[in-house]
Amino acid sequence: MTVTTSGTDLQISSDNSVFTNELTVKPAGGTVTNTTLYVRISASAAQGALSGALVRHVSSGLTNDLTVAGNVYDATRGVSSNSLVGWDARGETSYGVSPWYPTVSASNLIVSNGLTRGSGVLTSGTAAARGWGGVDWSSPDAATAVSSNKFVSFTIAATNGYKLSLSGISKMNYRRSSSGPASGVVQVQIGSGSFSDVAALTYPGTNSAGDSLAAAIDLSTNPTLQNVPANTSVTFRIVNFGGTNTTGTWYIYDKDSNPNVDFEVTGSVEVQTAVAPTITSTNAFTGTVGVAFSNNITATGDAPIVFSGTGLPSGLSVASSGAITGTPTAAGTFTNAILTATNAAGTNNQAVTFTIAPPPDSSFSGWRGSNLPSADLLLQYAYGASNSSTAVSPSNYPSTTFNSSSLVMTYYVRKNATNSNLVTPQVHTNLADSNWGSVPSSNIATLGTNNVNGVDVIKKTATVPIDGTNRKFLRLKISE
Repeated sequence: MTVTTSGTDLQISSDNSVFTNELTVKPAGGTVTNTTLYVRISASAAQGALSGALVRHVSSGLTNDLTVAGNVYDATRGVSSNSLVGWDARGETSYGVSPWYPTVSASNLIVSNGLTRGSGVLTSGTAAARGWGGVDWSSPDAATAVSSNKFVSFTIAATNGYKLSLSGISKMNYRRSSSGPASGVVQVQIGSGSFSDVAALTYPGTNSAGDSLAAAIDLSTNPTLQNVPANTSVTFRIVNFGGTNTTGTWYIYDKDSNPNVDFEVTGSVEVQTAVAPTITSTNAFTGTVGVAFSNNITATGDAPIVFSGTGLPSGLSVASSGAITGTPTAAGTFTNAILTATNAAGTNNQAVTFTIAPPPDSSFSGWRGSNLPSADLLLQYAYGASNSSTAVSPSNYPSTTFNSSSLVMTYYVRKNATNSNLVTPQVHTNLADSNWGSVPSSNIATLGTNNVNGVDVIKKTATVPIDGTNRKFLRLKISE
């Protein structure tokens, strides 16, 4: 028995593997029984409706014909070369199923949620054929529509090892009634972040045959939509508003009555190359002895990133999270510190400087509690000691020199002392008399600033005239 097709548009097979236009079926014992034949449309068939095609078998002078009809679609559904997801509304009825998963989608793309109606979008009344959408878009603005759940949304993401970039919405065929929404906005959410507006929508047409957006929507210049890491969700939300009646309708619509997609998002899904970290935080830190320090290292690159540090001032340390914490114990400028960020792709080092200031002068009150300091501690404080256990070098104690006309005392005083008269030079001709007078300010000179144990002290001189007949004494009065 011979089975043939009426042309090259159809092919037949007995094993669903090898297809041809003519097939001979040999009887066993003179009879052909229970033989399954497979019929398919040839890849060379022209697009469009297939009609008049026959499968014919002739046996013992008898001819039997089987008519085959159908449609030949473009396998790409008319999508763009960089299509990510596309929906064809051709077969949708009764407002369509929700969620509505795409007709076509790119490789290595996860569609975790197809187009889904918000709970405020209704499906009452008679729906248009070849459309997916709903009823009641009467919110006055986008914010009200969102709060009323009057929107549609879908979510995509790149699969493991890939990154996702969005370039645009290349096509949106729509249909709305005269009381349906005239405006809308496209909003996008990355991961669990907030939604942000990325494009405004206008629907000027109310043609029952459907309309299209006036122009494609460009998303390629939006940096947050580029190189989105694997498994990071990107949720699109179409928020329509401005309908004049709660019965107003809006659809994604098959306006051309063909199998091409009617709504399409474009972009790329590319292999995600591992990105080594780059430290982006400051390279200069400041702190104060005795004051709790807190700062953070930040870096770009693939997570997880682990942080560390060396050469930090005593009392400070770096946690693996990047937190720099502790309480500095020594003042000075530290230039040998290195901060490090490491991930699977590499390591980045950053040289940083820590400038640690001496403790505030008010720290002196902590030396004595509720009692006045001892004379010795007061002297140490006045000359610049940083705490009660840090003595000032004897070289910074007062010293005197004289010549035939002058007696000069060189002394040091804490620069930022809370008492501006902490150290006062005094003069007298009688060492035993308690009524000493102050050295005139015109006789006091400032020579510069030194740093003693991390505390700034001012170097000064007090000068009084002397002669061969009148002796004089100089002393420093230290008072809190």
